[in-house]
Amino acid sequence: METEAPFESRPARRIPWRALAGPLLTVGIAVLIEVLRPTPLYSPGPGVVLMIAVAWGTYVGGLGPGLASVAIAVAYGAWYFLGPSAAPDPDRVRRFADLALGAVTVAGLLGVLRRRARRARQAEGEAAVARQYGMLFEEAGEPMLLSDGTHRYVFVNRRACEVSGYSREELLRMRVGDLVSPQSQAERPLRLEELRRRGEMRLERELLRRDGSRLQVEVTARRLRDGRTLAILRDVTGERESVARLQQALSLVRATLESTADGILVVDVAGRWAGHNQKFREMWNIPAELAESGDDDRALEYVLSQLESPGDFLGKVRELYAAPEASSFDEIRFRDGRVFERYSVPQRTGDRIVGRVWSFRDVTAARRQAEALHATQQRMLHAEKLEAVGRLAGGVAHDFNNMLTAILGEADLLLLQPRLDAGTRVQVENIRNAALRSAQLTRQLLAFARQQHTEPRPFALAELVRGLEPLVQRLAGRLVVTRFELPDGGGSPWVHADPSQFEQAVLNLVINAADAMPEGGELVLRVGREVVTAGDRARRGARHEGAHARLSVADSGCGIPAEALPYLFEPFFTTKPPGRGTGLGLASVHGIVQQAQGFIEVESEVGRGSTFHVLLPEHEPRPGSAPAAAAAEAVGAGRGRPRVLVVDDEEQVRRFVVAVLSEAGYDVLEADGADEACELVRESPVELLVSDVVMPGTNGAELARRLTAEGRVGRVLFMSGYPGPALREQLAELASAPLIHKPFRSDELLERVRGALGMPPAPARPRR
Repeated sequence: METEAPFESRPARRIPWRALAGPLLTVGIAVLIEVLRPTPLYSPGPGVVLMIAVAWGTYVGGLGPGLASVAIAVAYGAWYFLGPSAAPDPDRVRRFADLALGAVTVAGLLGVLRRRARRARQAEGEAAVARQYGMLFEEAGEPMLLSDGTHRYVFVNRRACEVSGYSREELLRMRVGDLVSPQSQAERPLRLEELRRRGEMRLERELLRRDGSRLQVEVTARRLRDGRTLAILRDVTGERESVARLQQALSLVRATLESTADGILVVDVAGRWAGHNQKFREMWNIPAELAESGDDDRALEYVLSQLESPGDFLGKVRELYAAPEASSFDEIRFRDGRVFERYSVPQRTGDRIVGRVWSFRDVTAARRQAEALHATQQRMLHAEKLEAVGRLAGGVAHDFNNMLTAILGEADLLLLQPRLDAGTRVQVENIRNAALRSAQLTRQLLAFARQQHTEPRPFALAELVRGLEPLVQRLAGRLVVTRFELPDGGGSPWVHADPSQFEQAVLNLVINAADAMPEGGELVLRVGREVVTAGDRARRGARHEGAHARLSVADSGCGIPAEALPYLFEPFFTTKPPGRGTGLGLASVHGIVQQAQGFIEVESEVGRGSTFHVLLPEHEPRPGSAPAAAAAEAVGAGRGRPRVLVVDDEEQVRRFVVAVLSEAGYDVLEADGADEACELVRESPVELLVSDVVMPGTNGAELARRLTAEGRVGRVLFMSGYPGPALREQLAELASAPLIHKPFRSDELLERVRGALGMPPAPARPRR
């Protein structure tokens, strides 16, 4: 079969010189004969010469040029032998006929011989080409299959046999499509008609090998000019597996990027977006159409508009692009309060840097939690500091109360002397008043330390504040306009606290507000409700969550500097001028509120006033029965003078109590401790035990339990100047026993003794 190269360029067709050689030689000989004919050089008879020209032209050019030479020779012979004469010579006619017949015979014979020789050479060349191409086909590295017009394989190469597992004979009995797996054939049938129309196709199919294994191949099919189809197969199983593994790896990377809590942005070396995850778009609030547009300038402008410091943001970006190998970590802040941590590392392909990876982590919640934790730690440190100072204050108050009790007692005893002159009486009154003011200071210390004995009970907060209205107006002064915003009727929230202590806290806040308005202003007291959530509890330092009653005391005064707010409730801290306060007013308020399981907040701005918010857990009031009065029968009933045992380790306090009770007509025994007291009542029981609580060795509560159990004491009255936690635990078992707080006056002592003995109150004794 004659073939040609598919991309060989064909030159323009032209007449070859071999085709013209014979006719030109014949013409040339005829011309030469005519030129030599009149000369002696002429040899009669042109037949032989013309026959030689015809023979040579046929041999060189082929049968066609030979016949052309014959025609020229015959035409010249006719002119030469027959000429223009009227009666041609028979001899000339015979010679012309010989010339014509010989020329045709020679040309035909030589033309046939030459064509046969040329065909033999052509056949030999085609066979050589076929052998060469057959060898190339057979030794090709890819499987090759040639099918005829009936789609039956007519030739397959060695590689096709190796790949398919079939022998050559088996493949030559197959048709196109027999090697394709049924599943692949069902999913994507062979489109033979489309191949016939297009002439060439490339497709992928799954090859079913002889051993049942499967092979993914890419088929390149080309329809040849003779109607046969050549199919070249290429094994792409490894490529497809590599692509599948690559796709799996990319899917894993994509899933990882999408599942992370960080926003990821990948850019090329020019800063253009190369990829990002969904979290990045969500964190930066970037619309999908903007992210997909590829417009880096618009995206950057959109991002910068959200930042507090876009210049710093751009500065860091330019710095990193100027140093491609550098890594970075910093924080960026948004105008809406969000905070992101920004990480950046170069992206490498081998040793070459091809871009940069930016990751953003939203740490807003973490920052807020850290701030809340820091605030909580500060409150804890503050509470620990207050607790330490409170323990110190409680200890000081205990000893101080004993001394004040003695001072007040001695002053009261002096004032009872009938021959006391007026000047001395005034001095004693001054001593007594100074002791009372000192006692008030001690109570503030104990309130701050939250170690004051309390008697909590439910009460309506608005009603308590409403009852303080006259006193508030007097404390505020005439220059201050007071206003109460209290719920009417039963709308007041109820709380559970010590009413007297809470009244003291309210009045301290009022005094503090009045001091902030020396030139007058407005004071507002509001009562309302507020719900404290779990989050508020941690952030605001609340003791409980849920419904709270809120008391707000607002003034229009000078305000509190921001730097002073953290220290506002510390003892002895004050913003007032020297001599204008002890620094215990707000500290005692804080202690009272904490003791009532509440918390206090302050809002203040210099020049615009302050507002103190006191929040206590709301309490549902439930009617209850009053505790039953002690019904113990007095041991010495029927005696004229009730016998009282006074026990206190402080001699001055004990001497004062004994003196007051003795003058009041009681039969008084005294002891400095539990052991002596037990000895005194061993033979002679008493109607009333008046005992200090905190004493060395056996304390007052243990002494009262022992003597009561033995029947040697009828009733008990406790005294204490340090009602701390230990005291409350001790007194819990003797809830019916009354308690009188040191320091106390003589009349208070007598009133409490009569109450403890179940006697009616005594008429007021006039001062002498």
